[in-house]
Amino acid sequence: MKRLPVIVKLEPREISRGTSQVKLNIKNIGEDELETLEVGLSSLDQGLLEVQDSLKWLSNVRPGETAVVFYDVSAYGSARVYIKIFGYVGERRFSWESPAIRLKVGDEVAEIISFLIQGEARQEVKKRIKAEATIRGLKPDSKVSLDYWVNMPNEVFTHLGEADIEFQEVGVLKSSIEFTPESEGLYTVYVYLYEGLRQIDRDMDKVLVTRGL
Repeated sequence: MKRLPVIVKLEPREISRGTSQVKLNIKNIGEDELETLEVGLSSLDQGLLEVQDSLKWLSNVRPGETAVVFYDVSAYGSARVYIKIFGYVGERRFSWESPAIRLKVGDEVAEIISFLIQGEARQEVKKRIKAEATIRGLKPDSKVSLDYWVNMPNEVFTHLGEADIEFQEVGVLKSSIEFTPESEGLYTVYVYLYEGLRQIDRDMDKVLVTRGL
């Protein structure tokens, strides 16, 4: 399967709480007609944002043309969504997929810019691992908190710790957490951003742990 020759744009990226509509603009930048497109928009956090009728179909998109697909979403808080498109050029099947895209919902006080495990993507058993979150404060004199968790290779979801952050002014601050893996396997580390008791953002990163590099 090869990558679809398309440019995809989701808009708007800021919506109100409740029910809203977003649209995908799909431009065919190839030389051939795209046929039987399966276009999916999925929420990565159903508790904050839900996409109604998340799978749509397009019969064809000619070279140079832009097709528009609309979705209704029900939103409680900011969340990330994911786009995946399958289609055909003749008898050959192609695909396109997006990274996680954040939809801002309402007037948030902060957001996660990035969350990264420091060092290599493959690290050693019983050596400390550090994960760092970069947070942008969107309002002065605001307080938020971070909650860190890790899903271990045995699928046990373990709490790593919490951190409080105060923004005196609009700007960027960093927070980090460390843990020591005791066994081999894939570790997925999560960070959740809260304003009071309300989750307003989240992110994750993964690291493979082995007994030797």
